[in-house]
Amino acid sequence: MADCLPGQVLTRQDKFDFAPRLAAGIVRFHGDLLDEIAADRTGRLGAVLDMAALRDGIDRMRRNPAAFPGREAMMIWRVAGLHLLPGVAPGGRAAAA
Repeated sequence: MADCLPGQVLTRQDKFDFAPRLAAGIVRFHGDLLDEIAADRTGRLGAVLDMAALRDGIDRMRRNPAAFPGREAMMIWRVAGLHLLPGVAPGGRAAAA
């Protein structure tokens, strides 16, 4: 990183982790989407994902977003994107066309 960032930025001690804010935002603003993902009404997510592990992650994130690992929050957010692809989500654009 020394080639990319000035020394002042690289050694700065006031940087912080955005993971708790990300997880809290997903829970607060996208709870309905998390419900849809966990329900997997189409079965398409379950065809490629371990739904028990995904549901467990969603439950843990809802219980304590401040302590939820950022890597797992990003994975759940990626699954949300997959779920919203046309033809994947119930009533998605492909289904309505």
